[in-house]
Amino acid sequence: MLKNIKNTYKILFFPFLNRFLIEHAFSNFTLVLPSQLGAPGDNIFLSSISSNIGYLEFTSSNSGYTGNTGDTGATGATGPSTSFGNLLRVDSVYGNDSLGALAPYSVPFKTISNALSIASSGQTVQILPGNYNETITIPSGVAVRGTNSQTTIIGLTGVTGNTNLVTMGTQTRLEDVTVTLQSANDVTLAGIYFPGATPTNSKIRTCVVNVNYDGPTGSNTICGMLSNGTSTNPQSYASSDTVRATTINVNVPNSGCTGCTIRGIYVQNACRFTTRDTNVYTYGPTGTTGSNVTIGVETTNTGSFVALKTSSVYGSTYDIKQPAITSGVNSTLQLSGTDLINANANTNGFTVNTEPSHIFYSIVASNFGNGSDHYLTPGSLIFANTSTDPIGINFAQKLLIFEAELCVIHPANTETVTINIYKTTTPMIAPSNPICTMSVSATANQVSTVRANNFTTTFNYQTDFLIVKFSATGNLGSTHLLSVSIATY
Repeated sequence: MLKNIKNTYKILFFPFLNRFLIEHAFSNFTLVLPSQLGAPGDNIFLSSISSNIGYLEFTSSNSGYTGNTGDTGATGATGPSTSFGNLLRVDSVYGNDSLGALAPYSVPFKTISNALSIASSGQTVQILPGNYNETITIPSGVAVRGTNSQTTIIGLTGVTGNTNLVTMGTQTRLEDVTVTLQSANDVTLAGIYFPGATPTNSKIRTCVVNVNYDGPTGSNTICGMLSNGTSTNPQSYASSDTVRATTINVNVPNSGCTGCTIRGIYVQNACRFTTRDTNVYTYGPTGTTGSNVTIGVETTNTGSFVALKTSSVYGSTYDIKQPAITSGVNSTLQLSGTDLINANANTNGFTVNTEPSHIFYSIVASNFGNGSDHYLTPGSLIFANTSTDPIGINFAQKLLIFEAELCVIHPANTETVTINIYKTTTPMIAPSNPICTMSVSATANQVSTVRANNFTTTFNYQTDFLIVKFSATGNLGSTHLLSVSIATY
């Protein structure tokens, strides 16, 4: 027990540290020690006394703490040490970075950064509930786990410089935390940043990512997750997803921020980046040109591959966007059971990994003339029954048309066949500009196909109509089949 003139201070004893912890500055004190603490002649000395924390350090042949403590009566036997193997704890209330550095597996740290400065590959940093106002970089091979995303928050507000709040390392994991980043200054913000090979080998699980910007117009980038790393063979399947069971919210309410690039997930390099069971909400200006757009998920590199599995995506301008690629080249963005809330994807394409819904048109066993244009209706017709006037069909719900294929089977003569697909609000009038054109040189007695897979157009229910027009450079003669399939999402 430790006494001074006016107050009595308890000394907290950590047997596993061989230290007393003193929680107040003091002077003029008397130290009373239990008789069982050590043998006569043991050295006891005072060190590291500061305005807030100090401790008594001693050497003793008896590290146990039993017996009578003087004025407070008898004390029972001390329990076992609370050390944890390969587990470092962070506690915003009771943690201490100085003591944590001395005994990292026994004493909790106060900040995540200090715990990560000690952590090495194969170790876990466990974060207890609290608000941690810091940026962190996770070392290679280290896992960071919060108690739950409701009460464990890593966040900074009012930042004045470009900031990546969490930077992933190779073979790392972040889970059960909320990441919050906010600024009203002309800065670039990313809630979670994936450099190098991390888009493929690091993992985000059961997290919430909030990025808010209410600053001035500028050329800055605001995104929930930013990936500019690279992967080997991005199109190759990998069993692990980058992000799972996570919510991403990016909010830029100032409509004057017309120069900002605003994205929920932004993939800039040739890498593989996949999500599962993830909700992406991206709100901001709704311009349609330049960087004045707000997109839920975008990949800008033709060598990348982004897969969105059983997820939901919202973007004020576009839900998703991939770069312009040549028809027939592999898509850089793939959907699997994913909801596009606004059913839009700018004008470029995407793909799906299951058979989509199709609208089928076909002409069978007929002589295909080269006179006026003919318009198709869903189902099968002989050429003589096709219409020379446009015929539009509409839909019962909002959808995307994103893929089409033309196939001509065994024509008698070789001619070029062209299919034009139109979107219009007037079902009996075809507009001048098609949303998709497919042309193929149909070779006599062969199967000729062409596929268009890098376009998308949103059709609103009831008001928008789909028109399909056929034309040929000459008479195909007797033909087994001409078919057109149009994929919808």
